Amino acid sequence: MENAAKEMMRLITSEITGEKVSSHYDEKELSELYVLSKSHDMAHLVGSALKKNGLLEDGENKKAFEKAIFTAVYRNGKMVYELENIKKCLSEKNIPFILLKGAVLMNYYPESWMRTSSDIDVLVHYDDLLPAADALAALFGCSYKPKGSHDIQFVSNNGVHVELHYRLVEENRAADAEKPLAKVWEHAVKKGGTSECALTEEMFYYYHIAHMAKHIMSGGCGIRPLLDLYILNGRKAYNEKKEEKLLSEGGLLTFNETAKSLTLMWFGEGEETYMAKKLGEYLVLGGIYGNMDNKVLFGQTKRGGGKLKYALTRIWLPYETMRFFYPTLDGKKALLPVYEVIRWFRLIFLGGFKRSINELKINSEIDKESAGNAKELLEGLGLVKKK
Repeated sequence: MENAAKEMMRLITSEITGEKVSSHYDEKELSELYVLSKSHDMAHLVGSALKKNGLLEDGENKKAFEKAIFTAVYRNGKMVYELENIKKCLSEKNIPFILLKGAVLMNYYPESWMRTSSDIDVLVHYDDLLPAADALAALFGCSYKPKGSHDIQFVSNNGVHVELHYRLVEENRAADAEKPLAKVWEHAVKKGGTSECALTEEMFYYYHIAHMAKHIMSGGCGIRPLLDLYILNGRKAYNEKKEEKLLSEGGLLTFNETAKSLTLMWFGEGEETYMAKKLGEYLVLGGIYGNMDNKVLFGQTKRGGGKLKYALTRIWLPYETMRFFYPTLDGKKALLPVYEVIRWFRLIFLGGFKRSINELKINSEIDKESAGNAKELLEGLGLVKKK
């Protein structure tokens, strides 16, 4: 696994920078590269680099990599098409909006198809949420469910997943990440001729770091956000003092430095550091969406108190968490027990029960060594306070 990961990073770097790779991979090694890169939604980059360097011979591996490249280009075409429809729709309604994550990041890659994305993320003011949702529902010819903890979700006519956000990072996920993001619109600049706004370079960078931290605390984020970070740092488009101020306010200075070190280890010529290596191992093994084992392990560490406290806080979710899952609970703390029962009913009868039982089972089986390693990593990243 370690060697396959190292070769995957080398090939991704080749694809992004254009540097030549002179290696030979047998069919078994190519198969390992495909499985690992696919688990991180990076098979298109690895496959393209292999093809450009003449390292793919006819066979099943070549077919698999070529399919990944074709799929990435096709997905990107649908994204770009739908993105233009969304921008036009919201601008015609004069609803201010901000494009997030992949919708912006793909423009910083050598070619936009290289930066795959599973959805389009758009931020609007809370007061504009329902008008914007109605406009997009009419555009896509679909209905939508009541708002969730931070967004309303749609699926367009051609199958593109769209998330209409009204808040960014939920409270109490990673350090104090939500504090700067509560003022996100103060860091937005209107683009001429439309109602589209763009985040300042500093806030866009900060949101990327905060979003990474949130997903790491939830089980993992894969390697794609690290490649994004490498490209963002290569642009050097932000004011470092302003950026440092945001990171400091959000408690993410240490995490940012470790993540930057890891990008240089993987895609540049940076030296290996202990914490960057630990973070890299965790991300590679977790895949693009992380896994339940990591989620439970980090959840234990964050809450403190070991297995019992974690189990109790998963059975009885705290008010701060519940009000994001059930926005109608906001400001009505006395109704928390009622909403807890509603949540249990949904888990048992509407799906999620087996997942919850599995989560508690994993929690009960975590050993002291794993718990200690998780504590060391999260404290070293600055995502939980040392105790």
